[in-house]
Amino acid sequence: MGRSSPIVGTNSQLLEKRAINKTVWVSSHSYEGESFFDEWIFWNYQDPTNGLVEYVDRDTAFREGLAYITPEGRANMHVDSKTVLTLQEVMSRTKLRKSIRIHSKTLYNQGLFILDVAQAPWGCATWPAYWLTGFNWPGDGEIDIIENVHSVLSNQVAWHTDPGCWLTTPGNFTGTAGSTNCDASVNYNKGCGIVDQSIASFGPTFNEKGGGVYAMKWDDMSIDVWFFYRSAIPRNILDGLPDPSAWPLPSASLSNVGCNIRKFFKNQMLIFDTTLCGDWGTYFQVR
Repeated sequence: MGRSSPIVGTNSQLLEKRAINKTVWVSSHSYEGESFFDEWIFWNYQDPTNGLVEYVDRDTAFREGLAYITPEGRANMHVDSKTVLTLQEVMSRTKLRKSIRIHSKTLYNQGLFILDVAQAPWGCATWPAYWLTGFNWPGDGEIDIIENVHSVLSNQVAWHTDPGCWLTTPGNFTGTAGSTNCDASVNYNKGCGIVDQSIASFGPTFNEKGGGVYAMKWDDMSIDVWFFYRSAIPRNILDGLPDPSAWPLPSASLSNVGCNIRKFFKNQMLIFDTTLCGDWGTYFQVR
């Protein structure tokens, strides 16, 4: 297996909007520093995407150095890159690489989500993701904010839903649209998606530039996703007063023109995980 980079420098915030003459976003929940992992569940079950990993519990993750907080307050999540595995062990699934998958304890219904990431996994076999879904999948919907596989150079934002939700193109976004049917029951659960045009949004350039900020605004009108590399992060985010109305067009947007946002997306938990190969990664490799 190729060695993967860790997810590091993670600082995630959810902000809710309040109308005081104009839309103002105030902090509702923050995951950062020494307490970052306190509000997450370490999900240690078999990977539902058939990846070649073993998701571990909290104690194992910290004991084996797969999850920790740096002295600078950065949350780190790793895939085991030290254990020597045989091909037979992997193919028979008797022994797999240990990895991390965490779910937020809090469920969300709309908001502004801001994530600062300094480094993310990339390379052969890797499939990292930062996403949201509910306990009732796909009825509660799925929002993939950061995701791609292998050595791809740009991020893909995607949505997976019950039948009836469509991505409208052209739309209010700068990325390149792919599938427009978000229905998870067709096209092998491809969903609807948009690829960011920037090669700084994923992979080696993302890591070389020190990562950046992903922002997702979710309301009745749309679900919008922005990526800002480190030197382009808006001043209002750095000042703690984010104002999406002052940002450029998002790289991806799912509009209520083709999808009833309130109907198809609800009760979502935040999820971080990194798997290896898996349904998408294997399909991407062999097709």
